[in-house]
This record gives sequence, C-alpha cells and structure tokens, in this order.
Amino acid sequence: MPHSIRKGSKLITFRPLSRSTHGDNGHVPGSHNVQPITILVVDDFALFRRSIREMLSHRPEFQIVGEASDGREAVQKAVELKPRVILLDARLPRMSGIEAARQIRQLVPECKILLMSYESDPNVVEETLGLGISGYLVKTSAGRELLSSVESLVEGRRFCSVNLAGHVRREVISRSERFHFEFDSENEIFLAKFHGPVTSESVGDFYRALGAAALLAPEFRSSIADFSEATLVRATPHAIRELAALPPADPVVARPRLVVAPNALMYALARMFRVIGRATRPNLHVVRSLSQAFTLLEVTAPCFEPIVSSVFEAESQSGEVAKHSFS
Repeated sequence: MPHSIRKGSKLITFRPLSRSTHGDNGHVPGSHNVQPITILVVDDFALFRRSIREMLSHRPEFQIVGEASDGREAVQKAVELKPRVILLDARLPRMSGIEAARQIRQLVPECKILLMSYESDPNVVEETLGLGISGYLVKTSAGRELLSSVESLVEGRRFCSVNLAGHVRREVISRSERFHFEFDSENEIFLAKFHGPVTSESVGDFYRALGAAALLAPEFRSSIADFSEATLVRATPHAIRELAALPPADPVVARPRLVVAPNALMYALARMFRVIGRATRPNLHVVRSLSQAFTLLEVTAPCFEPIVSSVFEAESQSGEVAKHSFS
C-alpha cells in the first residue's frame, strides 16, 4: 500500500519499495507464481549471445524475449519489447553500447541495464556513472556472476563485478574532499553531503560521484542530497536544466529522493531541478533542513557511517573483494 505523509496542506505519497527478498512484481523469488523475467540480450558476437542463452536457461523464470547485435537495434528492441532487464555490450557497431544505454534510459527508464565488457575497463564505469546503469559485468566473469547479477537487478539492487569494484571505490575516495557519502543501515538511508562552492562544474561532478557511491551502498529505501555545507552558489540555471534532463544516477525511479537546500538560491535551483526532472524523479522533494528530511522519512534517530570504510573494510585486510551486489 502507498504510504502518505501530510506536509502542511500537501499530501506526499511514497510508493512501496521492493526489498531484496522480493522481486519487482512483489513475488518471492522461487515461488510458484513468479512472472517471467523478460530479458533482451545485446552483443555483436553471436557465440557469446548463445552462451548467455545457455546460462540463463538454468533459471526457468528468466525469459529471453529478443536479441540485438548493434546499438541502434538495441534501442529499437528495447522500446518495442520493454524487457525488465537488458544485457548490453559496452562496445557495439553502428552505435556504441554506452550511447545506446543513454538513449534507452531516456526512452524506456523502467528497463534495468546490465552493461557488459570483456575488459575490466574502469573507463566504461566512469563514462556511465551518471546514466543510472543498474549493473556492470565483466564478460570473463559471466560464468560465475551472470545469474547472480541478473537476480540482483530484478530484486532492486545494483551489481558490480569484483574486478571493477576497486575502481568504483577509488572513484568515491578521490572526491571525498568535496563530497561525503554515508549510510544509515537501521533506517536504510543513503546520504550524500556536498562541501564547498556549488558551481555548474561541481554539481555535475557531484552527480557522477553519486552514481559511484550508490553502487557501494547497501540496500537503501531513500536518498538525501544535503547542500547544507555549500559555501556559495554559482551554478547556472542552464546547468541545472541539463542535469535534470539526465536519467537519475539511482535507477530505481520510485525511490524517495530529498534535496536539502537551506540557501535561497540553492533552494530555487533545486525546485527547478525537481520540476524539470519530474518524469524520471517523481518522488523528489526539496526541503530546507536535514531535520525536515528526516521528518518526511519518519526517522527519529538516524545513525550514519561512511560508506567506503564500512563496505570495504575486509578488502584492505585481504586484498581481495568478494562478490558485491549493491542497491
């Protein structure tokens, strides 16, 4: 059932959010009434597509509804078939997989995209962090990770192959002076804090860093972007419009998102961002303070910890990262 909160004269409704133990359709994985999980496979190598088919055939609920061998065909079939999951090669003829992903996210935002590449190429992750890609799979790890990666996406989580997780971690750490990311495991809230001047460039960097940090966060039901510690605001309305036109870095459309903007100019820009991005961010709300955000989310005693240090504590000790699937 939808959950409503009255804010003054307005009634704000938060849609119910999927849990890791349930699929997007509300069914428990493995139950007898599970609806087919429709999948589109996109790769220019026919033998690899055949291998994907063979691996997915071990799960009867996974149903391949189509294949494509280039980027343009991928976009066309995504619009036509509207699959729940798209396995998309990053390097394709006619149109790159990255450009295809960009168009698919705009045309069919409900589709979950698992981007694939043969190399553990951090550039692929860096180029697409702002697109709201649901997962990254290194093809050489497909035999071990394919089934679990698709399952993660269907259950509302994000996935990152072991070979790429270290780069994502470094991406977040490299921006830690300006942006700080925390997670409240009790209330399942992802918090992103902005420090320093808000310029057209820094807001774009913040958006991309959010995409990386969200890959590292455990399952969360809502996210907050906090601009309380912004020193000044020089971002142009044009930059905000361009940002709002992009798909959300977090691919779960129904997830509540809140922007904390105490500064009058920042508040105006955030409201502009909310209005322009309403189609892909229907649950985005702008508030004046962090306490107001917690009130909207009905959180009374938040307890946040830094994302990177808590998630990757074992990595620094063993030098090896276990399989990660992130919300």
